[in-house]
Amino acid sequence: MRTLKHVAVKSGDSVTIPCFYDESYKSNKKYWCHGYYWSSCTLVAYANTHGSTSVIDHPTHNMFTVELNRLNTDHSGWFWCAAEIGGKNNPDDKDYLYLTVSAAPRVSVNRSRVSGEDGSSVSVQCLHSAAYWNKQKQWCRSTDWSCYTVGRTYTSQNSAVWIRDDGNTSFTVEMTGLKKSDSGWYWCSVGDVQVPVHLTVTEPAPLSPAVSVLGSRVSGEEGSSVSVQCLYSAAYQNKQKQWCRSTDWSCYTVGRTHTSQNSAVQITDDGKTNFTVVMTGLKKSDAGWYWCSVGDVQVPLHLNLTDALTARTRMNTTENKGQTHEKKEEMITIIWSLMGVGLLLLTILVCSICVSKRKCKVPRSAGSAETDTHTAASTSDDTVLYSSIGFKSKKSKQRSLEKPPDAHDDIIYSSVANR
Repeated sequence: MRTLKHVAVKSGDSVTIPCFYDESYKSNKKYWCHGYYWSSCTLVAYANTHGSTSVIDHPTHNMFTVELNRLNTDHSGWFWCAAEIGGKNNPDDKDYLYLTVSAAPRVSVNRSRVSGEDGSSVSVQCLHSAAYWNKQKQWCRSTDWSCYTVGRTYTSQNSAVWIRDDGNTSFTVEMTGLKKSDSGWYWCSVGDVQVPVHLTVTEPAPLSPAVSVLGSRVSGEEGSSVSVQCLYSAAYQNKQKQWCRSTDWSCYTVGRTHTSQNSAVQITDDGKTNFTVVMTGLKKSDAGWYWCSVGDVQVPLHLNLTDALTARTRMNTTENKGQTHEKKEEMITIIWSLMGVGLLLLTILVCSICVSKRKCKVPRSAGSAETDTHTAASTSDDTVLYSSIGFKSKKSKQRSLEKPPDAHDDIIYSSVANR
């Protein structure tokens, strides 16, 4: 069993003390004991219990932690980390420490728990009283119980520990190039007093690209305008922003630049996360590859241009298709309407004819006769000849059935006069 030797804590604060044991004790019971003498120490709590004193076993790391909360000066004293071995001839494995609780501890830290991403850096400030200004300052780690003094120490291929002493009341520890294997317990050590600190190293969050664009392809009509938004991360706020083109590898910075007789490039930077490029008076020669450039990072973008006539033709074709469809629907509606009206008029006409025929029909009497008289006149210079012919119709069949026809019924009379 192994732990720190002298831990200082401020009154009212909490502290977590790590106790490290041999791998062979993973399954043994662990506990926290209070008292100067081991033989007479008082059991405070077994592992995996909670309360004002919380003891948690971490068998994967071969250690258990003791968390002491709401401490006051009465909690100062001797304590023991222990693991039960069992048997009279096999004493428990143990190690002791002294806990000092005071209003102004001789050694303290600004943060007892720190975290950082893999590859990043963290810093811890270790504070001490003026009486300890000439004591040895160290930063120690539990994995191999090694300690680093003031100066720079390389702990691995990329990781490093840098300790700077202000010569007054504090020294600062900076750990750079963190690795996940750097996670664990550390402590600030000044003279014979230690204060534990826990470091957690996490996987880095997915990084958003330093520079990007909204849409890698844009298009416009000849004579029109296009707009491109170039995005950048906060780390690139003070970097130079440019809009570059491949035709002549020229670049334009923030402001307005006239590129030809009618074309122009306007670049506006919001100073935070993006800058906007507006190209006006486009020409077909402006088509091609461009890129947003921020610092030393570029993002390519392609500009495609069509002539205005082609664009309008396409637009008109689309509109005509829509109009033709609408007209077709209107024509069908009109045809159906006319067919309905025509059918109605035809029905009215037929009904009118039928009614008229019934009103105008006059029956003939049985004894009626019709006589047609035609008169013709022939003239010459000296003589006028008048002729009149009279036709007498036959009697009706009904009459002929009642009386035999008269022998003179069909005689035609003609008179001629010469004057």
